[in-house]
Amino acid sequence: MKKVRWIVGLVAVLTALGVTPPSNAADPVRGKALFSSTNGAPKNCADAACHSGFPSVARNSIQKGTSASVILNAISGDKGGMRVLSPYVGSTEANDIAAYIANPSAGSGAPAIALSVTSLSFVSQTLNTTSAAQTVTVSNTGTAVLNLSGLTISGAAGAEFARGGTCQVGTNVAVGGNCSIAVTFTPTAAGARNATLTVTHNASGGSSAVALAGTGALAPAVAGVAPSTLSFTQTVNSTSTSQAVTVSNTGGQPLTLGAIGIAGANAADFMIAAGSTCATGTVVNAGANCALQVAFRPAATGARSATLSIGHSAAASPATVTLTGTGTASPQPAVSLSVTSLDLGTVSLGARSAAKTITLTNSGQAALTLAGLALGGPAGGDFTRAGTCASAMSVAPSGTCTIDVVFAPGAVGARAGTLTVTSDASNGTPVVALSGTGVQYSIAVSPAAASMQSTVGVVSAAVQVTVTNTGGSPIQLSSIAVTGPFVMQQGSNACGATPLDMAPGVSCNVYLAFLPAAPGAASGELIVTSASLANPTRVALSADARIDQAGAPTAPSGSQSSTSPSLAATVPASSAVAPANAGGGGCTVGPIDQLVDPTLALMLGIAVLALARRRR
Repeated sequence: MKKVRWIVGLVAVLTALGVTPPSNAADPVRGKALFSSTNGAPKNCADAACHSGFPSVARNSIQKGTSASVILNAISGDKGGMRVLSPYVGSTEANDIAAYIANPSAGSGAPAIALSVTSLSFVSQTLNTTSAAQTVTVSNTGTAVLNLSGLTISGAAGAEFARGGTCQVGTNVAVGGNCSIAVTFTPTAAGARNATLTVTHNASGGSSAVALAGTGALAPAVAGVAPSTLSFTQTVNSTSTSQAVTVSNTGGQPLTLGAIGIAGANAADFMIAAGSTCATGTVVNAGANCALQVAFRPAATGARSATLSIGHSAAASPATVTLTGTGTASPQPAVSLSVTSLDLGTVSLGARSAAKTITLTNSGQAALTLAGLALGGPAGGDFTRAGTCASAMSVAPSGTCTIDVVFAPGAVGARAGTLTVTSDASNGTPVVALSGTGVQYSIAVSPAAASMQSTVGVVSAAVQVTVTNTGGSPIQLSSIAVTGPFVMQQGSNACGATPLDMAPGVSCNVYLAFLPAAPGAASGELIVTSASLANPTRVALSADARIDQAGAPTAPSGSQSSTSPSLAATVPASSAVAPANAGGGGCTVGPIDQLVDPTLALMLGIAVLALARRRR
C-alpha cells in the first residue's frame, strides 16, 4: 500500500509540474505541414540539425514531441536556440505537431473540396436591377480541415456579380461539413456578361472556379404623352395656332408608334398640323421624343370636343389626349399650359430641387391678361415659383411666358401642391398638379474605429461593427467592403450581400477579423457606400501581430469574442507555420504558463522514489 501511495503521489507531482500524457491535436495533417515548413522562420523541425528524417528516423528525442507542452517548453526555454521560432507558432500549432508526431500516418490525410456547381447562369436581367441569389455549396469531402483563404470574383464583368453566404475568407470547413456562397447579378450593360468566382483553399489544386454568366437586358420601352389635355378658343371657320403633344420614351428599348388619329363628336374640328415629327411607324429611341402639332378650326360656336389617339409598342397602348375647344363669333383670348402635372422628384430635407419649367401660351385670338399665379394644396408651401409670367401681364395671341417651379420638402414623404392660373381667358382656369417626395438619408456606424490582435496566419477574434439607418427614409447600401489584411465573417444579424435595402431605424452587423501574413502593425478600412449619400462611411481598422516579452504571441490562436461567430484558427497547409529543434525536446513555442522543464520534473520524480525506497 505504501508503494501505491508513493506512485499516486508521484503522478500528482508530475501532473502539477505540467508533465502530462501525449495529446493528439484535431489536425495532424496540418501538423505534418507545420513540421516541414515555416512561415518565414529561420528554422524548422525537418532541418538537418533538428529532427531530419522523421518519421523513418527518430532524432533528437523526437518521441518527446508527442506532448504539446513539451514542445512548447523546449522553445520557450530556448532549447537548442529554438526561441527564434516564437513569432511564428502558438499553442494550436503545437497541438497539431504533437498529433502528427504521435501518429505520423494520420498526417497523410488531406482536405478535399467539392462544389455543388461549376457554373451559374442568370437569365435576362434588366439593367441596374439585382437578381435573386443563386447558391454554390462548398463541401469538404476529405479527411482534414478545409481552409478557404480566398473568395474572389474577377473577369470582364466581375463588378456586376456580388457574393454573400456563410463561406467567408478564413472559413474552416470541418470534415464532412459545408458552407454556402450566394451570388447575385446586377448588370450595368446590355448583352452577355461573364465573370469567374474563384475559391482559394488548401485542398489539391489550391483553387476551384465557378463560371458566372448573365445577360443584361434593356428595360422595356415606356411611352409618355404630355400634356394629357389640349384646350383651344377660336373664332368660327378660322384655324388656331397649333399646340404640341410630346411623345417620349422613358424606357430602355426603342418605342415604335402605331396608328395616330382623332375621333369623337367634333373630330372634324381638330387636325394634326404641319410641323409634326411623330407619325405612324416612327421609332422613338430610349430617352428621345417626338411631337404632334394639333390645331383647332371650329365649324360652329360653343363647346367642341374630340380625342387624339396614339398607338405604340409599349404597354398601355394607345395613349390618348383629350381635345377641347370653344368656337366664338369674335376673337377671344385663351390660355394653354404645356403640362397638367409636374413631378419635382425626390429631394433631401434641407435641399432644393432643380427648377422645372411650365410654358404658358395664349392660344386665343385676342390679348390675354393674367390675373394671378397661385400656389396651394396640402403642401403648397414646399413649392416656389419664378419665371417670366407675372400677374397683370398681357400675353399677345400665340405669345408665351414661362413659370419655373422649385421644390423644397418640409417633411419626409410624398408632398403635393397646385399651381392655379387665373386670367381673362375664355376657356377657363387651368390648374397644374405639383408633386415631390421628401427624403432624409443618413447612416451611422458603431464603433467608428476598431483594433485587433492575432498571430501570423491565424484569424483573430471577430469585432462587431453595427450599421444603422438613422435617417427618415429607406436607404440602399450599394457596397460593404474591407481593405487591408482584414476579412468579413458571418454572425447574428449580419448585413449580408449588397445591394442591401434598409428601412429607417433598422440595423445590421458586420463582423471583422484580422488575418495577418507577417508580424507587425497593419491598418485598413471598412467602407460602407450608398448612392444616396455624397460620401462613403468609413471605419478605421488597426491591428497588430506582435510578441510579448516572454516570446509568446499576444493573441493565442483560436480565441474568439463572445458576440462573434466561431472562428477556427487554422492555417492553410500552403502557408503553414513550422517549428524547429536543434536539440532534444520538440518543436514550437509555448505560452508563459507552460515554462516547466520536463527533465527537472523527471529528476524530481526519481528523487521522490529514492526517498521512498530508503524509508522502507
